[in-house]
Order: sequence, then structure tokens, then C-alpha cells
Amino acid sequence: MSNPIGSNPYYNAGVDRQDHAQILADLDGLRTEGIIVKTTGAVVPMGTVMGRITSGGKYIAYLTGASDGSEVAVGVLLDEVDTAGGDVACRLAVGGTFYSAKVVGMDAGAIADLNSKVVTNAQGEVLLRIP
Repeated sequence: MSNPIGSNPYYNAGVDRQDHAQILADLDGLRTEGIIVKTTGAVVPMGTVMGRITSGGKYIAYLTGASDGSEVAVGVLLDEVDTAGGDVACRLAVGGTFYSAKVVGMDAGAIADLNSKVVTNAQGEVLLRIP
């Protein structure tokens, strides 16, 4: 059985049971990558915009004004992760269509970094499209 949310080495059937429908408007164009979220001692919610720390290559929540690389948005976290116990392997969406209201930490800078567009669908829902 294939993974409908994208294929990467960090796929875990137990994690995949989360309700990705909360953030994903559809599966068309969804592209994912396996990442390592750096230990911060916090829970990072599904749908969080993520940045990549230049030194070491691990990921943390995108932060405008930072100077460690995390000030550049690189994707949207597909799984809620708890970093209290250490670094966590999970999935990052680098392309796809998301419910804008469910994306955590999105700002004008992140929209530009991701080369994304904010659109309204026929049902009046505001979506974020990352090509």
C-alpha cells in the first residue's frame, strides 16, 4: 500500500493516522521531504511553517528576524512533533495546497520564501498554494 501523503524514508504508518485533512485542502501537488526537527523541548504543531538551521541542517519553527537560517521558510510540518525527548524525524510538505487558517506562523515573508499564493476556492475557503 502506498503512502497517500508522500513517500520518504521517515514514513511511519502510526504517524500517518493523524488527520492531515485538518491542514491539507487536497493531495494534488503534495510533495514531502523527510526532515529532522531539532530538540527545543516543545511540541511543534502540525501545520507549522518551518525553517532550516544553516549550521547542522535541522529544522525549527520559522522565525522572522532570526539569523540562524530559520528566518527562511522552507515548508509546512505535516505531523505534530514533541521534541522534549530529543530530535524528531518527520515529514515536511514543500509543495501542496493548505487551508490558510490552519497554517501556523505564516506571514508575508514566508509566503514570499515559499513562492506561494493565497487564493479563495469556490466554497469561499482561503487556501495557501505552494508550487
